[in-house]
Amino acid sequence: MEIVTLSSAVATALIHALPHLTQTAGEGGAKAIGCKLGEQALELAKRLWQHIHPKIEASPAASEAVKDAASDPEDEDNLASLRKEIKKILASDPVLAEILHKLLENQDIDRGNQYSAQASNGSVAVGRDLHGDVKIINKK
Repeated sequence: MEIVTLSSAVATALIHALPHLTQTAGEGGAKAIGCKLGEQALELAKRLWQHIHPKIEASPAASEAVKDAASDPEDEDNLASLRKEIKKILASDPVLAEILHKLLENQDIDRGNQYSAQASNGSVAVGRDLHGDVKIINKK
């Protein structure tokens, strides 16, 4: 998997779990996050976080991107910033990139190849192949 694709997949898998992973959600918020994400998505985020967290902590820019994303996971700019910092980390550490790639691949196998899609603020993140039409209806 290319670094750009991998960094996007990792950022997408992490962003809504970051309040829980960084302990900024509080107990009630952590339960809500678990319900919103689903058990498998939260477990994947925890496994990814376990591996990438030390590299994020070592980078002030990445730490700031995580802090911003945890405070407002719905903000597309926060997702873009997080993705950019993850891309830098993975580009500098091919071993970590391979580990995260395998975790994402194994998640697909664990789910019996049931792929997921998440829509937010006019964008769609898809966890595998997408076939057919995608319609985004903004009901604001």
